[in-house]
Amino acid sequence: MAESGVKSTSVGIKTTLDEVLGNSGGSTGRQAVTDLGTQLLGTTAMSVAFAAKADAEPTNARLDTLEEQAFTNAPVYPDTAAGLAATVEGAQFNVANADPDISYDTYRHDAGPVATLITTVPSPAALVARLATAANLGDVLDPAAARGNIGAASAEAVTAVAEKVPEVPRMVLVADDVAGLRDGDSVVTDADGGVVRLDALAQVTRTNDAVDALARDQGRWVLTVDPLLKAAGAAVTDAAGKVVSLSQPAVLGTPRYVLTADPALAGMGVVQTDTAGKVIQASPELPAYAARADAEVPPLSSELLAAAGIGLADEAAAWRADLELNGPPDEDPLNTPGGPVTVITDPAAINAYLPMVNRMDPVGTHTYRSGRLWRGYYGNNGPLGTNPEHTGYDMFMLIEMCDDDLTGTPPATDGATDDLNWHPVAIVHYAGDPNALVQDCQFFYTHQGYLVFSIAFKLGSALHTNRAWVIQNPDTGTPPDLDLETPGTFVIGPQTFFGYGFAFQSHYEGSEHRFFVSGFPDSSEPRNKDRIPRYCRLRLHETKVQGVVTEVRAHAEVISELPALLDRGIEDFPEPCAVPVGGDELWLIQRTDLGTYERRSYDGGKHWSDEAPSYAERELASASSKSTIARSPSGRLVWGFNNNNGRFDMSVMLSLKGSDGRDALWLPPLLLDGRARPKVTYPSIVFLRDRLGRYTGRFVVMYDRGRSETYVGQSGGTVAAGTPGSTTWNELITALVIEDLAAANAPDAFYRYTTNPGVALPA
Repeated sequence: MAESGVKSTSVGIKTTLDEVLGNSGGSTGRQAVTDLGTQLLGTTAMSVAFAAKADAEPTNARLDTLEEQAFTNAPVYPDTAAGLAATVEGAQFNVANADPDISYDTYRHDAGPVATLITTVPSPAALVARLATAANLGDVLDPAAARGNIGAASAEAVTAVAEKVPEVPRMVLVADDVAGLRDGDSVVTDADGGVVRLDALAQVTRTNDAVDALARDQGRWVLTVDPLLKAAGAAVTDAAGKVVSLSQPAVLGTPRYVLTADPALAGMGVVQTDTAGKVIQASPELPAYAARADAEVPPLSSELLAAAGIGLADEAAAWRADLELNGPPDEDPLNTPGGPVTVITDPAAINAYLPMVNRMDPVGTHTYRSGRLWRGYYGNNGPLGTNPEHTGYDMFMLIEMCDDDLTGTPPATDGATDDLNWHPVAIVHYAGDPNALVQDCQFFYTHQGYLVFSIAFKLGSALHTNRAWVIQNPDTGTPPDLDLETPGTFVIGPQTFFGYGFAFQSHYEGSEHRFFVSGFPDSSEPRNKDRIPRYCRLRLHETKVQGVVTEVRAHAEVISELPALLDRGIEDFPEPCAVPVGGDELWLIQRTDLGTYERRSYDGGKHWSDEAPSYAERELASASSKSTIARSPSGRLVWGFNNNNGRFDMSVMLSLKGSDGRDALWLPPLLLDGRARPKVTYPSIVFLRDRLGRYTGRFVVMYDRGRSETYVGQSGGTVAAGTPGSTTWNELITALVIEDLAAANAPDAFYRYTTNPGVALPA
């Protein structure tokens, strides 16, 4: 085409147009560019393609992105002069910067020509370092913008992920939420996973068929960890999600483990994760139960070590500060110490009470610095055959000691009539009231060398209270000589209020004694304050005059109270006894109407789980009677109990070393007393050390036999005392046990000594 004789191909090129030439309907004409755009958008193919592109990426955003990419990819000039020479007025250009933290500087070409600095662009390395070292958003260059960008991006990302990730069932693992569970039991869960109980260190919890089905449908289960959980160790599960173990359980008041499905690990037999839920290793087979071996006793936690490491000076200072701040401990107004309770040490007065006719419940300890064995037991001087706890006969407590060396060659014994050499030290009774109850002694030999003994008292309808005394020189004093009526030299401090109810065998947390004080729980709620089991620690208070100790007092400081018992409608005497099993964990056994039950604490005794049947109750023939557990210095647990549905077959059962009391770690029981009649009850366990405090590998089990029961022969029921051909029994037994032989259930594992063999009458 030509215009004024010039071909269209020779016309100059225009960057923008007002009009275009074109053909329409067989003739040529001009069209404004704006009309051409409208025509193009109105065509179907073009409008569909343009709309699709607009939906995929907004036009403005696309143009902005292209503009940013174009400028970002623009050349970087060595200096402003080069940038001005290469650009026109109003344009922007980039200039290199020698600072390694800056990529380049951006300038605008202003009139003059002049280069005006617009902004400085940081290098990528500098941005990474800035974010890595920023403690918070306030440290970045533009906190407000960063916060908005992060929030928007996070919300968008979370929404996108949530829409694509399928819902996964979860179950929360907590300890002891379901009463009555034990190792190997199935756990009942709901359709969403429900609640699963996780027991003590490395305990095993199995899920039920419903959870198995979930695991099969959605892949295996893997433990992941709530971000708040920091203290627990490794976790192990099997391929079906059936077996889960942790180095420390999740309990009430702490964060929880959560089970989530991971199809990638289907078919693995064992998956081990760390505390962050990261898989450490996986294998197709579940290994043999590796915990069936001796191990080290897990150490105390740092919190308990700090609480248990209080020295004598610190204890005294703490006591004085407490007395100044709070005054003396609360006393029972109906049974105030210093009243009619009398400690008798005069030889002639002691002689007037002896021998005790009806006796029961010996409790012992060992003051190893002198090698002395101590015991306390109570009863009355009523007619032979009277129940030792029968009121009306002036009940009293007898404190005795024995100098026989039980750490060397054991004294000879026939197991039925031979006894150790016991020396009376003191008698404690409630003067002036023959109906007063004087019951259950308990000893505490402290790291300072003091010997604390406590006794439970009850007068009529008054509260059941406990009193304590401190013998300041148990290793160096001498007992009274009753034959020559020579006074003893033991220094016994003043009586102090020690709590409500009976004190039970203590255990050590470091050098500190911890123990339970409890009475007879009531069947009604709320219970009287003298009937609630309380977990306590022993506190001592010295009084000094010019640096010399003049008296020492003992006090029980309450740490926690036990929840109500399972059978609260017909509660029996709980007689709780606890032992540390590692870290902050304690294991407790107690007597109930249903048998011997157990509880766990995972925070040093501040809180306790619900009770559940103990191993002795589930697997053996434990009676509803007092049993005792203790941690041997060797690392074994020692359990004294009646391995019989009645009060017979006094036995001890040892665990593997380092055990936390779970079922698989108990060794077969050793029978100490299998005689058919009379009954044997209330074991007390005492570990024997040499004079430097080193464990000798031996311990003593004290228990009573008979409690004034009368039998004809060794079978049948009781008969009245004095029946021809009968025997009335009031024996106190001291069994010396060689620990390693007992663990092997070997012959000659123990020696049995007897106080006061049965009194027989001719037929």
